[in-house]
Amino acid sequence: MDSGRTELYLEGVLPQGSIRTNSDLISTIVNGDLQTTRTYEQNRNLLTQVKNEADGSTLSQFDYANDAGGKRTSIKYSGSAFETGASFNKYEYNNRSEVLSGDRYWGANLNDTSEPVTGQGFAYAYDNIGNRNGAITPAIKVMTFKRLLHRRLWDDQRNA
Repeated sequence: MDSGRTELYLEGVLPQGSIRTNSDLISTIVNGDLQTTRTYEQNRNLLTQVKNEADGSTLSQFDYANDAGGKRTSIKYSGSAFETGASFNKYEYNNRSEVLSGDRYWGANLNDTSEPVTGQGFAYAYDNIGNRNGAITPAIKVMTFKRLLHRRLWDDQRNA
């Protein structure tokens, strides 16, 4: 461990680890041959990477990107644990920071969205005061929460 980190011993849980300087955030955990490293943005406590290694080989790596408002804009997945290959998720938000969509793609280039992962995307709609009133997911093509609420109220009144 480098000298800029505070060492700690997590008795009974993990053999050793370190925390980020001037923070309570864990930066490294070592358990035998497995090492997990967490990296954060310089001036914010937002993750930029989680990397799991064993014997010098990357098992899994998650690279995170965040916008100026602290919202996650993408996650890249790589390493030998992902047998089907590298992939990434991209997220979009409206001007009220409500998530509008999240889609997963094959590959490592965040600008190449030509290969979407089938069945791993979603989209949401909101009313004027921020209530989520619609969703599109792979399992449920279109679902409006308003319709579900009206049906439940109608069923409750009918069964009273």
